[in-house]
Amino acid sequence: MEMSVVARRNSEDTFFLVFKVLKKEEKEKNKERTDEKRKNKYSKYTFVLSEKQEAERETTTS
Repeated sequence: MEMSVVARRNSEDTFFLVFKVLKKEEKEKNKERTDEKRKNKYSKYTFVLSEKQEAERETTTS
């Protein structure tokens, strides 16, 4: 009887430990995705800004 309780407790602990690790990995992945999205979002804005600056340069030089 005691043996099965200990074995079950160990398997539950292992389950929660694995679950925590998986959660942590998932959080890291989501953070990477968010960083990537943020970078893409701002790269669009910098591209638009550089186009505007180019247009301003052309109007001032001509």
